[in-house]
Amino acid sequence: MATQHTSTPEEVHNAWVGTLMIITASFVTCFGLNMQKLSHNRNEVLPDGERVPMYMSWRWLLGFCIMIMGSVIDTSALPYVTMSRVAALGATGMVANIIVTPVFLGEKLTKHDLIGGTTIVIGTTLACISGSSSSPRDTSETILHHFTETPFLCYAAWLQTCLVLLKYLMTGFEKRQAACRLSGFIGTTQSLECVRAWQRLSELEDVDSTKETFSFYTQYGPQFYPVVYAVFAGTLGALNVTFVKVALLFVGSAVRGVDTFRSWGTAGLFLIPVAFCLSNQIKYLNYALKMYRDALFVLPVYQSAWISVGIVTGLVFYREYESMRGWDAVVFAAGVLLSLFGLSILMQRKSATPTVITFEKRQS
Repeated sequence: MATQHTSTPEEVHNAWVGTLMIITASFVTCFGLNMQKLSHNRNEVLPDGERVPMYMSWRWLLGFCIMIMGSVIDTSALPYVTMSRVAALGATGMVANIIVTPVFLGEKLTKHDLIGGTTIVIGTTLACISGSSSSPRDTSETILHHFTETPFLCYAAWLQTCLVLLKYLMTGFEKRQAACRLSGFIGTTQSLECVRAWQRLSELEDVDSTKETFSFYTQYGPQFYPVVYAVFAGTLGALNVTFVKVALLFVGSAVRGVDTFRSWGTAGLFLIPVAFCLSNQIKYLNYALKMYRDALFVLPVYQSAWISVGIVTGLVFYREYESMRGWDAVVFAAGVLLSLFGLSILMQRKSATPTVITFEKRQS
């Protein structure tokens, strides 16, 4: 079993260095995401025959490479920072988004952006100051044991149920999008952009869907499916960090010569879910950005899912609560709740309609 311990000065120093690395990674990743969103926006306004797959767009590829760079910085910091602190720091990505997105995409800041961003900064600062500076000292043996503990198994079952439900909803959207392409409601290579589609709601509901076996919901408004996709991507993002931390622990054991062959083999096995989560995280976040033109709405939803799942995973799987005492635990919880409250303020902003009007005029 993992043992309780007090953080040493070296661990505290490393935790703050890792914190600065994660904040840097947030800005780098945000830059990459905005490059990809810019590529989607420019591709969508082209005539149907001139649109290209995203992997053929230099802007999208550049954004992808920048996101990988951000992931590398993030990963380098993981050995020094607890999972719960990593998740709390995820909120700084939204502050980066508030700064970068208006420059790249011309989206105007609102009072929700400014108030929400300030709230997030305060909450994240509280969480970092009071949170655990180090995880319980796990070995390669104890980390594998965590996967068999009852609290984690219950949490994993609940999380899997949520992911299956989200995937069901996403499949319903993809089926309706395919039907819209066949009927001519949208172009054959065009995405079902939610704000524009819900402006023609009666036509959308009249699209022939007799072959669909999955439900498609219009009563919850144009933000419903972008939220579904963003939450799915954010959940996978948090799980990806969890698997990376486990893989790095086994790499560290192998480098120290502890059961070298087994440690390298186990680290390699954990790279499989890492690759799966990372690829699908990027894929479904890009889907959300394509179907809803306002990145300043999509990214807060993505970050809120990432933060929530990341914090719970850190507390349940790594048992990081064992390193937190009394008042620190209260302030940490308050900081996390304040960050999520800031995200909820950001999510109240509505998509700007002038973007849609401009698009429609260009198409006519």
